[in-house]
Amino acid sequence: MPGRSNDITLVGVAYGQGSINAIRASEPSGVPGSTYEIAVEGTYVIQLDQWLRVQSNVQYIINPGGTGTIQNSWILSGQVTVNF
Repeated sequence: MPGRSNDITLVGVAYGQGSINAIRASEPSGVPGSTYEIAVEGTYVIQLDQWLRVQSNVQYIINPGGTGTIQNSWILSGQVTVNF
């Protein structure tokens, strides 16, 4: 952001996949095996002073838990950091 040289913008993507052995092991029990999960995240840190910053965060989780039994989800969060 122009004029906000101390602020931080972060974007990330994480992918996790269950092993084929774990998926096969859960099949006889009728419990879906964990296949994959993807998390896409963005955060912005506003440095208000040397001792104060505010951070906002948004995540979108694709295939939560990797089983296909939970809908994709949005997660919104924030945090205030005070250093003294």
